[in-house]
Amino acid sequence: LTTAGLTVNMSKTVAVYKILGRTANILNKQYIKRTRDGTFLCIPCQHGPVHVQLVKQFTYLGVVMSYSNFALLTVRHRIKAGTAVTHQLSRWLHKQKGLTPTQKLRLWYQCTFPSLIYGLRITGIDIHILQLLDQTCMQHIRRIFRSPVHITHTSHADFLAEHNIPDPLHRFRRQCEIAIQRETQRFQQLAPDDILRHKPVQ
Repeated sequence: LTTAGLTVNMSKTVAVYKILGRTANILNKQYIKRTRDGTFLCIPCQHGPVHVQLVKQFTYLGVVMSYSNFALLTVRHRIKAGTAVTHQLSRWLHKQKGLTPTQKLRLWYQCTFPSLIYGLRITGIDIHILQLLDQTCMQHIRRIFRSPVHITHTSHADFLAEHNIPDPLHRFRRQCEIAIQRETQRFQQLAPDDILRHKPVQ
């Protein structure tokens, strides 16, 4: 980057690092430096080594980058982000006067739901992630309709049916399907020599 004339802000630069194999210990001794300020990766450069702080995880473009549990870490991060959006909209979503419950739900789907699901299709989805997402969505929606499960004792399925609300997970699945179709069509239109056709090195 520096040879291309770009300036790197090292105070904001971090990296995740994992190495396996017979030469792991040798390479660690050569390129890893531990100080009071943390552990750093020493990258040889023309004007001397550059030290990049190593971390177990970091957030980039809304998803959590890590070598372990990155999908679970990301959904937890998205839940916090989505809940923060809901708090910002609280004066419209949770006051009795003003918008109708249907209008509130539409606002929630326009603002909070995209924040909740952002990046999840890319980082990966399993049953645990779906359960966390479903739990959060239902808590938000039932609060909008003032129908907490511990008071009404109605199941989520019965609540959705009563208010004629589509299941949020069904909506998430549909959005994933649309995104996959769009990406497939885009890939088919690429030129044969387009770099996007190249698979990353495993």
